[in-house]
Parts: sequence; structure tokens; C-alpha cells
Amino acid sequence: MTVAGMKAWLCAIVRIGLDSKDSDYMDCWSKDDSFRKQGLANLMEKNRYETINQYFHRNDSYKAVPHYHPEHDPIFKVCLIIENFCQQFVDAIDRETNHIQRMEVMRGDGTESDDDSIVQAPTVDLNAPAQWIADPNGFVPQEQLQCTHNIASQAGNPDRLAKLRPMNTHFNEVFNNNYTPYLDVSIDESMVTFKSCLAFHQYMPGKPIKWGVKVWALYESTTGYMSCFQVYTGREAGQEQRLAHGVVKDLMAPFHHTGMRVYMDNFYTGAPLLRDLSALGVEACGTVRSNRNFMPADLLPKKVQLQKHQYKTTQAGHLTFSVWLDTKDICVLSNFHDPAQTGTVSRRSGLQEQQQIVVPLALADYQSHMMGVDLTNNMIGY
Repeated sequence: MTVAGMKAWLCAIVRIGLDSKDSDYMDCWSKDDSFRKQGLANLMEKNRYETINQYFHRNDSYKAVPHYHPEHDPIFKVCLIIENFCQQFVDAIDRETNHIQRMEVMRGDGTESDDDSIVQAPTVDLNAPAQWIADPNGFVPQEQLQCTHNIASQAGNPDRLAKLRPMNTHFNEVFNNNYTPYLDVSIDESMVTFKSCLAFHQYMPGKPIKWGVKVWALYESTTGYMSCFQVYTGREAGQEQRLAHGVVKDLMAPFHHTGMRVYMDNFYTGAPLLRDLSALGVEACGTVRSNRNFMPADLLPKKVQLQKHQYKTTQAGHLTFSVWLDTKDICVLSNFHDPAQTGTVSRRSGLQEQQQIVVPLALADYQSHMMGVDLTNNMIGY
């Protein structure tokens, strides 16, 4: 077995995982062109793929306990990989906890202590019966599952996600470090299914998942790759008025002065936000609510009368505002589009075939690039 062969096998696993869960992976090597995945078939033969699946393991098989023995481990062949992943995760959690304890000390006396015993976080024992990783008798009880120590969740700490904050931070760092979006990204909210009792439980009737935890996330428009995310933990004092403004600026923080283009819906878009992003070197575009402040009064839907598929555009400084009538009025605000440029969108208009309708370029780009969350949700369903 060669390194190139192992890489090909891993690529095959990822490629098969992207297909629908209802299809048989053997169809990837089918002689029928409608089912065959030519790239995968050229990458590795079917028999080779199945042989590696059958014999792949990361442990010494001679040390395995027989199946009939009470101490037999069904995942013995890959337990070293699992332990390695767990250890890396625990190390990341310990580093974050050390930082939290050091900050507690600095807030207490204004100076950083030289006593290592004060800032040294206790390590997680992988063999303990009630840790977050595993329990010999089954899953860890929910009340014991936490990824940091109780110092981060004591009274007076307003962070409702304190027990999972190190894991949240670690995942965001990994997502950002492993891949950089190319040019166009979108910000949208998503729901994670959760039906138990939780202080920041959300109900969103317009989403496929109606009950759960709401997450703000930044997605690459072409691939659906999630670069970073925030968990919404409920209303906080002084936050709700500019909540959307702060969410967008936080998610775009790693991409200041990169020329990145971000698209968002009317929950986030506003003139102050787009001005702030422009000053930070971020291009932004999105639909906007007509009752937001600083909108041009003479082009608001209540004042302007448009025929279906007509539009009007105006510009103030570097902000471009457009209103277009489809089945209802759609307002778009951008800080980088030329008001004279146009694009096209597809509409049926009661006809059998779709027609290309001329619209402001900002609206055409918004429709093309505001699909990152949909791509991600489709992949999660596979």
C-alpha cells in the first residue's frame, strides 16, 4: 500500500459521501453512464476500494481480544485514531481553559501571576468513567457533558455557552485555517435540531427545522463551505438593537481589507452597516427593508409606482439603492455595484419557458450568490 493509494482511498470515501444516502455506492463503478462517476472510477478500481475497506485498521490485529471474549472491543482496529482525535480535542480545551483561568487571575489583582499552579488547568483523563469523551456503560449523561471547567460558567458570567465555548472557538479556528473562501460569501441563519429544555431555544416557523438552536454562519457561495459561525444564545442587555449589525461585523472580522464580497438578506442589511464594512475593505450587498433608516424617500415602494419587472436605481456616495417589482417590491442596497450596470434573472411570467429579465446588477448578483446555506443544508442531508 502506498501513500498515493491511501490518499486516493480517502478521496473516494469523501466523494461517495457527497452522493445521496439513498443510492448504492456501487453505482459509482456502474457500466451505465447515468449512474457511473467517471472521476471516481478512474481514481480507484471497485475491488481495490472494497479490499482497503475490508482490511484497513490502525492497530495490531494480533493483540485483538477474540469475539467470544467478554472484553472484546468491536472498534479495536480504529481505536487508536479515535483516541488520537480525542487527545487533540482535549489539548485544545485545556489550552482554552488555561487562558480563561489566567484572565480570571489578571482581573482579580490586575497583574499576571507567576505561580504555575494557579493557571495550570486540570487535564482530562481519557480513561475516567464520566468524562465528556466516553463512558464504559454507554453515552455520557447530558448533565456531565461539558468542554470546559466550571470556572467559566460560575455566577456572574453572562456567557450561556460557557461550557461549550472552547469547542466553539476551536472549530471556528480550524474552519478558518484550513480553507479561505475565494471571493463571494453569504451570511445567513441556520437551525440545529434541539428539542430539550434550553434557555435560548428558538422557534422559526419559516425554516425546515422549526425548533432548535439558531446559528449565524458565513458560507462560501459556490461550495457552501462554512468558514465561521456564532450560536445565538438569546437577547442580552443592550444587544438586540444592533444585533444583526454586530453579527455581520464579527463574522467578517477575518476578512477585513481582502476585497471579499458578502451577500445577506434584509434582516442584516442597512446603510450604517454597509458604510462600516466599506471602511473595513469589505464589499457588501443585500436586500433591505423599505422601513430602514437612511433609505431614499423618493424611491420607496409607497412613493414610486412601477410596472411588473420595472426597476429604478439611485446612488448616494458609494451606496447604490435599487427597487424592482416582481410579484412584490424588492429593495437592494450595495456598497460596490455600479448603478448603471445590469444583469438578468430567470422568470416564467405565466409562460411555459423561462425568460431572462433585465434587472440591476446588484439584484442579479444577490440571487446568484445568496445560496451558500442551501448548499450546506443539502450536503448535511446526504
